[in-house]
Formats: sequence, structure tokens, C-alpha cells
Amino acid sequence: VCGVILLIELVLAVSLDPVNEKGHNVVKATSTLNSKVENFDVYVKKASRKPPQQFEIDNVSYFKKMEKEYLVSKSWIPGLEKVQNQLAEHKANVEQDLAKRSAILYKGVCDVANATRYHWYQDYNAKTVALLDDLYKAEQLVLSSSNPLLVAKDKEDVSKALKTSKVVRDIAGFYTTSGEYPSVEEQAFISLKFRISEAIVKAVMSAEGSLIENNMITYNDVNFVTPPEGVVKPKLLKVTWDNRSSNWDSINKREIKGGSAIPLKVKMRGSVSALLSATAQIENSQEPIFVVYGSDWTQPNISQGEVTREMDQAMDLELRIAVLDYHGGQQ
Repeated sequence: VCGVILLIELVLAVSLDPVNEKGHNVVKATSTLNSKVENFDVYVKKASRKPPQQFEIDNVSYFKKMEKEYLVSKSWIPGLEKVQNQLAEHKANVEQDLAKRSAILYKGVCDVANATRYHWYQDYNAKTVALLDDLYKAEQLVLSSSNPLLVAKDKEDVSKALKTSKVVRDIAGFYTTSGEYPSVEEQAFISLKFRISEAIVKAVMSAEGSLIENNMITYNDVNFVTPPEGVVKPKLLKVTWDNRSSNWDSINKREIKGGSAIPLKVKMRGSVSALLSATAQIENSQEPIFVVYGSDWTQPNISQGEVTREMDQAMDLELRIAVLDYHGGQQ
């Protein structure tokens, strides 16, 4: 009986193949797997390489190379966790730096703590007058026909216009009292806008363009246009706030990831070279952070005599700007 049973088992073992859950025998299952996995030796070679001890977290091409040359496994977990910690630390440092660079927006204008509304405005007014006076002396203000600086006879007239004229002060986006001095709530918005305008004024004054004399327009050593002298500077024409209303107690902030953006428009006039330089100066601002996201170029309607032949005619440039706020915005 045992011999018969053994014989039957041997016959079954020879005649029957083991199968997997899909009903495939060993030969068929192996053939199917081999058809799906090509160049298996490449994967074996990748898996045999030891994982790197450190990763270049800021190098995109490095990670593409890693993907091509290595096969990631559980042995990579300690190294990848280290990368994750480095990225988290890097992110925290970036956020801290952005918040620090935005802090200037919330630096108070008045140097005296708990100052009265009158003294606060006097301090604010003095600081704005100083900036406007610098622009005026540098001849970097565009003066419209209604601007009182055009008819100023002496220093007193100039000082009065810089202090009280809304037409003059609107050029740089400064607040001008109409009788009542700003409340504590309004002071916060006015101070924030002052810091933005302050940075814009300094950028405009730092901008310097250059013109290159063209020898092709010279005949018998006579130049048909006025040759350039030194550098060309832009002029500030208007700073416009994108408020929710016409009041000074609001700012139309837009939420962005990690903070907010304050939109405004800056209009300037001058040579193209000077305007491009001013744009670069604004974008290079470190405190606060400016982002130029649009611009409009137009030719101003300026009457000129037929005898006047300038090297480069003035253009108007209006920049659409967002001031990034990572200090007082959404964290």
C-alpha cells in the first residue's frame, strides 16, 4: 500500500506544476514577470549602491541625478529625515528673514511715545517735508500747472507748499491734514504708507541713467541734439494708494502665502534709461520688499519749441507694485 501511494505521489509531482494565486505555474509566472521588468540588472546595480551621507537640498539637478543612479530603499530613511530637518530649518530662516525685512513697515513715525495727535502730526509732517525738499532741490519732482511750487518766490513759499499743499504732498503719497489731526487708528495706516513712500523716494533719488552720444548725428563737428551731460535722473510724478475707500484709515491688503501684499502705483517721468534705473532701485529694496508686477509706458504731452532738440525725450512710466508684508500679515 505504501509503495502504491508513493508511486501515485511521484506521478502527481511529475505531472502537476505548482501555481500561484492567478493560476500561473512557475515557468509562466517567471516569463510574465520578466516581460514586465526590463533591464533588471540596472535595478540590481542601483540597489547595490550605498545611499549618500548628505544631500544637496538646493540643487535640483543633483536630485535628478540621484533618481537616475540610485534605487531608494528603507536604508535611505535616516538621510532623508536629515534632509527634511534641513529644509524645515531653512524654511524657518527664510520666514524669519522675510519678517525682519518687513518690520520697517511697522516702525513708528513719531519719535515720542504716547505723543498727542498734534505732536504726532508735526513729527510726521517734518519727516515728509524733508523728503519732499530733497526731491525738490534735486529737481526730481514733476510740477503740474496747479502746483504752488511753480510760483514760489522764496524759501518761505517753498516751505509752506511742502508742509501744507495737498497737490505737492500727493506726489509722494503723503497725508495732508484737512483740519483734524489723525486718530491713533489712522496713524498706524499713515505710518505704514510713509515707510513705503520713504523707500520709493530714496530709490528714485538713487536712480541714475546714462545717455551715449551718437556720432552718426554729427555733421561738420556740429551735433543736431543736445549732448548728454553726466547722468540723467527720473522725476517722481505720483504715488497712488489702492485703498478700499478714499479714506486714509484703510489699506487694500491681499493675502498671500505666509503674509500679505499691499498694492500701489508709482508714476515717474524721464529718460528711458533713468526710468529703468529707478525701477531697478525699487526692486532692489531690501526693507521693505517690493515686487513690480506690471508697467505702463506713455508719451507725455509736453509742449516743446521747434528749436529744442533733446538727446532723449521724456517718457512716463507707471509701475504696478506690491509691497510684501511678512511681519504684520497672515503668519
